[in-house]
Amino acid sequence: MRSNTHILLGILAGSVYYAYFPVKGLVLQILFSLALIFGVLLPDIDEAHSTIGQKAGFVSKLIQKLFKHRGFFHSVWMILVLFALFKFIFVKYFTLNDFILMGFLVGYAAHLLGAAITVNGIKPFYPIGLTIRGPVRTGKFSEVLVALLIITWMVTH
Repeated sequence: MRSNTHILLGILAGSVYYAYFPVKGLVLQILFSLALIFGVLLPDIDEAHSTIGQKAGFVSKLIQKLFKHRGFFHSVWMILVLFALFKFIFVKYFTLNDFILMGFLVGYAAHLLGAAITVNGIKPFYPIGLTIRGPVRTGKFSEVLVALLIITWMVTH
């Protein structure tokens, strides 16, 4: 799935999360949104040609050499590692708001959901062999259809 479709899916997931857990304050809302977008894009840092991979440069190339694309970075284990890292380091020592952390995690989870519905799928418990996949082909009409469905949902709800 391409980054723009991942971002649409992340915005949809963030909207649903925000409907149940709203927060007051424009600054927190903006930071939630930025964290959400960062979370949506981060899993593809294991692919040097991805949107975030191109921005990360040599870091992405190093990660790509160490990890297989759609491997550890596309698993629930990475979400747990990042949650622990952010919760127990950034939130505790740098007073990062939990709402911002949740924006990031919702975005990351939305990316995994988007990758899971593609024909390549993901191994959510990598390296355990269970693969979840769907019918969507990256860059093809099926992905455009997913994007249009997301936009339609957001406009009508």
